[in-house]
Amino acid sequence: MSNTDEEMELKVALGIQLRIFDPQLCDSIDADWLKNAVAPVGITAGEVDGLINDGIVRRWKSPKGAEGFLIYSERQVRVAKALRDSGRYTTAELRHVFGDWNVMIEVCQADVLAYDDFDICDYEHFRRRSASDAKFFEEQLCRNSMAELPWMGEEQRERTYKQFAYWDRWHKITSSHEDQELEYKQRLGWRKALAHLRFIDEWTRMSSADNPGKLLDRGFSSEVTFDGHTESGAGTEFHDLNWSSTLQRFKETINEGHDFPLRTPAFTITRNGIIFAALPTPEELAGWEATYRLSELRRLLEKWGSSLWECDLAASGRAECAECRTPFQRTKASRKFCSDVCRNRSKARRYRENNPGKVDAARARYYK
Repeated sequence: MSNTDEEMELKVALGIQLRIFDPQLCDSIDADWLKNAVAPVGITAGEVDGLINDGIVRRWKSPKGAEGFLIYSERQVRVAKALRDSGRYTTAELRHVFGDWNVMIEVCQADVLAYDDFDICDYEHFRRRSASDAKFFEEQLCRNSMAELPWMGEEQRERTYKQFAYWDRWHKITSSHEDQELEYKQRLGWRKALAHLRFIDEWTRMSSADNPGKLLDRGFSSEVTFDGHTESGAGTEFHDLNWSSTLQRFKETINEGHDFPLRTPAFTITRNGIIFAALPTPEELAGWEATYRLSELRRLLEKWGSSLWECDLAASGRAECAECRTPFQRTKASRKFCSDVCRNRSKARRYRENNPGKVDAARARYYK
């Protein structure tokens, strides 16, 4: 193989990067791109402009300050168009639920899932990732030995050990050698491994960031929380609806000054109680009792009472932002943050705090 062929194979080995949620691409993804992307499904340029100008579909900002969109914005435009056409949502409610969806996307862009910086060479990225993955699988083995991972049987433990040995070997190689010092097969090997890592990260992002859109598609409010979901060829199935967490999140929405109903595909929760979209048959009601845990919902609604719908924050006046501590003039009792940026940053941090290890668990499910 000639040097030219080798260099070509080395370049190809890094593979195609999806970067569906990468804000670095905002530099080149503009409104015209977005309009062309959704035109084949019948969404007009005027409708896209309307969704953007109404603050439903967000403009993102790249690390260099350029405003634009994500590749994923196409998906959000489609969902927003469908929800707006349904006639069930006001512009304010759509702005709210898409704001919650964007918080999840921000979570998936951060921490260990942060996209590789274009300004840093791939070898440095692989050097960092081989070290972090060796540590990740070593911790999995340690947790298993302390019985913290009861799902990890002997077969899974063996696979985990092999993954640890694989990444530990790469960590030792990359920590002591530069790329140019490696043999050709090693240079080809780390490129293929990095491409695989990037695919795993993107798979994890997609499985997490798209869940809010799937719930909105089905008629749920963004506050509705499920404790689990399973993926199959038929799509995503959500299970274990958590009304305690749902109503707590809904209370936070009320405290932000919003007054929206809490929606499910079968019924809507308002100040007047549970209102069914259509009168259910006895058989349907029995099925919904199990699917939607109606008994638990009624118990919790009775416990909350009218306080669920009342903002219980301090009166308006001068206040300190709960996120950045900047003083600001609060125009209504519900306002805790000086800006939407701080509000969303707080939501993203609370999500990570309330779901410790969620990203690691998602990556572990992929390997499992």
